Amino acid sequence: MRVLVTGGGKGIGRGIVERFAADGASVAFCGRGQEPLDRLSERLAAQGITHLARSVDVSDEAAVIAFVAEVAEAFSGIDVLVNNAALTYASGIDSTRITEMTGDAWRNTLAVNLDGAFYFSREVANVMKTAGTGGSIVNISSVHAHTPSPVTPAYDAAKGAIESLTRNMALALGADGIRVNGVAPGPIASGDNPVVDASLEAESPFAQYTILRRFGRNEEIASVVAFLASNDASYITGQTIIVDGGFLLRHAAMGV
Repeated sequence: MRVLVTGGGKGIGRGIVERFAADGASVAFCGRGQEPLDRLSERLAAQGITHLARSVDVSDEAAVIAFVAEVAEAFSGIDVLVNNAALTYASGIDSTRITEMTGDAWRNTLAVNLDGAFYFSREVANVMKTAGTGGSIVNISSVHAHTPSPVTPAYDAAKGAIESLTRNMALALGADGIRVNGVAPGPIASGDNPVVDASLEAESPFAQYTILRRFGRNEEIASVVAFLASNDASYITGQTIIVDGGFLLRHAAMGV
């Protein structure tokens, strides 16, 4: 299996890369920071995993086109794309209500979260169509697509759009044997978000809002992604699986 993961250097993306590598796949991944990419690349190299790591701005269309072409040539094709790259309030952008949000913050958030997924999906889908062997695309959305926060308008809008794009692509690409699905994580102790910190789990309201009373782990998202990409999910397309420990259900029941 030949897999491409965006935002693969850390957090949930790193967990996804590591899962596919453990399953014996060749894995290409990209991210914004070079240091996390290098650390993961070193670990994979030590394990003898075929891989390719690059620093790529997913909102840069030309950079995406070049990277997908490089991966397709290096791996002689691409079987799986995971659109995981994201920009959130925890990643350093404005965390504010719609009435105070700047146009730059809005555009930057949508460019990374939505435009990047579009660019990668278009390019990889064309690689898959040319090969004629089908494939799988998995988009990472969020529970924010279902229960928004008043201080993350751009992120919430982008994640809602990702789920709509997932359904659109499933309709458009199904005849080519390309399945398109999504995963919507709840509060995950990914290591990237100081609000969702595993060491604070017992006292965190975010953990207590879940039915399971804990944060999720990177590997729990990676397992669902791996399932959707596998032949075990060969009759599933156009769906988004919510992996949130019951966060949405309890959130609704508590009326918060």
